[in-house]
Amino acid sequence: MSQQGQWQVAGSAPEVYERELVPAVFGPWAPIVVELAHPSPGERVVDVACGTGIVARIAAARVGPSGSVAAVDLNPGMLNVARSVATNGASASIQWHEASADKLPFPNSSFDIAYCQLGLQFFADRPAALREMHRVLVPEGRLALMVWRGIGESPGFQALAEILEKNIGCPCRKSDPVGNRLRIGRSCVGCAISAGWSSVWSLTCFGREQRWKPKS
Repeated sequence: MSQQGQWQVAGSAPEVYERELVPAVFGPWAPIVVELAHPSPGERVVDVACGTGIVARIAAARVGPSGSVAAVDLNPGMLNVARSVATNGASASIQWHEASADKLPFPNSSFDIAYCQLGLQFFADRPAALREMHRVLVPEGRLALMVWRGIGESPGFQALAEILEKNIGCPCRKSDPVGNRLRIGRSCVGCAISAGWSSVWSLTCFGREQRWKPKS
């Protein structure tokens, strides 16, 4: 299967995503993700794997009309819904781009901040995507991303997996979408440092915080 064929949402699914999943899952976390990078008025932002645009819209409000936001997603249906959602008049304009995270359609040093909320775990080549995000950022640019932790620290997924196992016999706690793809938090740190970031902070939903720097 080609990368273009992976993780595609068709038909009315993008509308359902915006109506149901954004308020329940993505929306509550989006302001937290945006705040991690401390955006300021006038800054340039890229949101990678933007979905229907909740992070992009919040970031646009933070950087204001003097700033700019580019939002990227591989799925055209998601982007169509994103374009249909109104933004605040005091927000930056948002440009929507259909593209892969590992081939971002921007020159080097185009942005001050990159965001990626709950997309990295689905990328076919995570290190390549992180290198691309680093490439399009200015020196000292900031990246804020969010990924799920292991299923043992994701009670919502754990409950869903137990229900599926009980009712349809699917060993979901060991399956790729619910299991292996959640266990990438620590590996993200190494990938980010390898991609070129000079300092990486890790903050969990339980409040634990750690900082890593490349070995000299």
